This record gives sequence, C-alpha cells and structure tokens, in this order.
Amino acid sequence: MMKSLKSKYCIIGLILMIIIILILVILMIIKEEDFKFDDISFRIVKNNYIMQVKYPNFNAQKKINKEIKEYVETEKKNFLKEISNSDIKDNEFNISYSYTIKNNIYSFHIRTYSITGKNNKYYRSDKIYYFDKENNKNLNLNNLIINEKIYEVFKDKIMNYENDNNLYIDEDKIRNNFDSNKDNYNLIMFGEDNLQLILEPHKINDYNREIIINVKYNDIIYYLNKNYFKLIKSKNEEMSKIESSIIRDKTQFAGKKLVALTFDDGPSYDKTKKLIDELDKKNARVSFFMLGENAIKQGELVKEIYNRGHTIGSHTYDHKQLTKLKDNEILYEVNYTNEIIKNITGSDVKYLRPPYGSYNEEMLKLFNMSFILWNVDVEDWKLKNDKKIADYIINNVNDGDIVLLHDIHNETIDGVLMAIDKLQKDGYAFVSIDELINFKDIKLEFHKAYRYLK
Repeated sequence: MMKSLKSKYCIIGLILMIIIILILVILMIIKEEDFKFDDISFRIVKNNYIMQVKYPNFNAQKKINKEIKEYVETEKKNFLKEISNSDIKDNEFNISYSYTIKNNIYSFHIRTYSITGKNNKYYRSDKIYYFDKENNKNLNLNNLIINEKIYEVFKDKIMNYENDNNLYIDEDKIRNNFDSNKDNYNLIMFGEDNLQLILEPHKINDYNREIIINVKYNDIIYYLNKNYFKLIKSKNEEMSKIESSIIRDKTQFAGKKLVALTFDDGPSYDKTKKLIDELDKKNARVSFFMLGENAIKQGELVKEIYNRGHTIGSHTYDHKQLTKLKDNEILYEVNYTNEIIKNITGSDVKYLRPPYGSYNEEMLKLFNMSFILWNVDVEDWKLKNDKKIADYIINNVNDGDIVLLHDIHNETIDGVLMAIDKLQKDGYAFVSIDELINFKDIKLEFHKAYRYLK
C-alpha cells in the first residue's frame, strides 16, 4: 500500500513538474512575442516633394507605438506646412531608424531630415527610445546612467576626437554645446562593444554631418546602472585586418549568364544576416551599397559580409541627395563613409552609388571611385510582396545586368531567394560586382558611371 502511494505521488509530482515547465515555456514565448517589432514604411512621390518614411512598430507596446506615431505625424505635418507656399518642386523628407543591442537593452534611434525651398533649407530632428527586453518595459536615459560625471568624460572624448582627427574646432561651440549638462548629451546609443555618442550636425563645427564617438564601457562603467552593465574583462582590442575571400574560380561560371544583385540602404541587422546565410547555401554572391550611419553601428556584420566575399560599396553616410549639397558636404558624405568601412574591413572602398542615382559630371571628378548605378530597378520598396519581387527579377534580368534592391525589407530578402532558385536552374549565376568585372574582363575607370557590365 505504501509503495502504491509513493508511486502515485511520484507520478503526480512528475505531472506537476511538466505543467510548470510548460507554463514557463509559454511565458517565455509570450514574452518574446511581446517584444517583437517590424517596420512601418512608405514612400510618396508628389509633384513638389519626395517623402520616405520608415519607423518601428512594436507587437504589444501601445504606449511607445503611440509616442512614435505622434512624433512621425508631427514631423510630416511640419514638413507639409513648410512647403505649402513654395513653388520649388525638389523638396525632400525622410524618416528612418536604426537600433543597437547591449545585453537586453535595445536603443532605437529615429531620425528625421528634410531639404526644402530654393535655398535647400536643411532640417533635422532626432528621438531615441530605450527598451528592456528582459523585463518588457520602456526605459529612459536616467534608468541607465546613474552619475552625471559621465558627461565630463564625454566632453573629454569630444575634444580628443577633434584633435585626433584634425578637425576644425569651434571653441565657442564646444563651450556652448558641451558643458557637463546632461541635456547636451541626449543622443546616446548602447551598442554591443561601445556606448555610441551621437553629435548632431553643426554641434562642434559648421560641417553638415553627424559624428559618432565610440566610448568603451570600461571607461564609464561606474557611471552606469550595474543592473544592465558589467565590467568587461580586458582583451586585445587591436583590430586585425580582415582578409577578404578571394574571387571565385572563373571556370565554374563558364556558359552561365551572370547577374549582379545589389542592395542599398543597409546593412539591416537580421534581414541582412539572413540574406548572406542563405546566399552561402546557394553559392551566390551579391553587392551591398551601405550607408555609413548603419555600417558604423554593425561592424561585426560588415566584417562578416566582407569575409564571405560580397562586394561592399558606399551609399553615402545618411542618404542625402548629393546634387543638392555643396562640394565640401559631398566630400564628407562619401569620405567619412569610406573611412568607416575601411576601418572595419581594412580595404579601400572602390565603388559609390549616389542616393536616388543622382549625380553630375562635376561630382564624378571629386572621387577616385567608379559610380555603380543599375539598369534593372525592382522597386521592391513599392511592391512589398515576395512573389511579385521574385517574378519581376525572373522576368527582367539578363546577362551583365545590375539589379537594384534594398536589404531593409523582409519581403525583398524572401523574393530574392525565390528568384535565385528559379534563375539558377535556367543557367544564371549570381556574382558580386568585383566578380562580374573580373569574369567579363572589364577595365573600370575612376570618374565614370556604369549602369551595367556586359
């Protein structure tokens, strides 16, 4: 009888344990679901303006969604009001975002800029939101920074950055904009390896570009909330040069029709990572024309892309239309991005794709680079449907074509992979820009633009 009771209790205990485990698993799944987010994006082209908008939308966070949407709507309303009485047609409005991850802390940076009027009036606005994934709650900067002495460290970092990079320093601007008041340091992102201090254009000098200063966590660890940040064990921080994968053997592509798929506006975190993982399985390579502001925040991913043999080119720092900028502004947009990518890969950037494909003869002379444009525009940002994207590629590509896509849309990634599967069966091969040039024995020249490579 005693044995029977013990056996009964053991079975009951086992059942209870299984139920508890199932409940915990379900709670974890719910927690993951609560944090999921995707993009809300659209592009509007009117007679007097172009509007491109992309911002995050969270699965179960109504409060932050409402805040972000109100911010976006306010910025749109202000832009439309600004151009309502203008006869100028080339007005531009852009909202985009990026994010970084440190442990369970997500930092979301939403940035607005517009160019309006005959004098190309420039406007910029930034908002940063923080989210604690583990506890499923919004944070503010005061939850993460606990000691205001950190702002003295930031000021020193800014001064050192200026001196190390031989930039012109406007001492009055430094004094006015970077005292130890925390209100002067409200654009902070928490990356995996460094805190990123974002300096808006004109904060330290008259240059019309932002600067990102990386601050090592160990330099500021005692000013940060210990619940979120720990002292990092010392390690060799020297970044060794990355050896790129060699161009593949030309003979394996004999008799194939060669196509260069190119992706603008990234890299884009998990979307780009999924793409390169799947490309490896299909023995396909592509080219990425990266924004400097995205590359600097995703160094490890950029390294991985480079090491796997894909071509990396510049798409400028933050997607401004270069034909609307002065020469010194154009130089910074391109040269700063080239510097960011070279610091990660160890190799010079040879190719430039100007935003919107907009360039002129004077601009070609500014850089010892080749301009790589396209002759097949999928307009994936408009289609937003994987099957339509796949069908367009399948029905429109030919040997030597350069195809324009964007690795910032999930539908694009899925559509491209579907198209590759179909076209490889029809005798096509997918190669990087470097490979296409090499396999077709084309001699690219600096100061020239190319739409295809046949």
